[in-house]
Amino acid sequence: MRKTIFLILAIALSVSAQSILVADYDNGLTFTNPDGSGEVDSEAALLTALDNNGSSYDLVSQLPSDLSAYDQVFLLVGAFSHSKILGYDDQQALVSFAQSGWLYLEGGDVGDDYHGTELWNLLGADYLHDGNPYHEGNVETLTGVPGTPGENLTFDCPGYQTNLSDSYLDELTNDGGTVIFTSAPVGNISNARVVYQQVDSRTTIVSSILFGSLADGGSTKAEYLESLLDTYSPPTSIEETTWGQIKAGI
Repeated sequence: MRKTIFLILAIALSVSAQSILVADYDNGLTFTNPDGSGEVDSEAALLTALDNNGSSYDLVSQLPSDLSAYDQVFLLVGAFSHSKILGYDDQQALVSFAQSGWLYLEGGDVGDDYHGTELWNLLGADYLHDGNPYHEGNVETLTGVPGTPGENLTFDCPGYQTNLSDSYLDELTNDGGTVIFTSAPVGNISNARVVYQQVDSRTTIVSSILFGSLADGGSTKAEYLESLLDTYSPPTSIEETTWGQIKAGI
């Protein structure tokens, strides 16, 4: 009598630990704290929200040439007149990362500075207008678009017409991506300020609004951060451990 024993394919799913990089490229930009008194820099609120979320991160003022150690990159490039324009090497590092990574790119002049570049072409957004000087005003309130990661979120922007956090905030629209936040008052051409795109394993968010300029109220920056982090899909790897059959005669 012959017995045939089939060994079932065993699959091990491994999920890499989420690793976050925050790159502070705001050239020392500060503005009035929207949640209290005093001045804050543009990254302060993001770092606080990450801490409160229990997320570990590396904070740098210079991007590594190789970003493959990270799952998510938050890049804050400030607002006029404190915008830092990324050099070629930094842009290429981000292009390489963004092919299959998760990238949040924030800056008042982000469209004006980068439209037409290889990096911009990965973001699913179009740049329409440079915005106004802060004393003329750009964004007083921000409202999330239903059905997007901004759904049910609304924010006041206390820096409206008074702070550099409202200086020349670019007016955007979607170009393959999805608008997730719009602003009031309506801009010169568009009131779209944040665009999200997810293509296969690539996720990008481009924002002309500074995260740290949003005031906690009916919605909080912690909620906004959580909605952003929820768009991340951790990579999985499949490992074949056994496969085959054994025949034993008795």
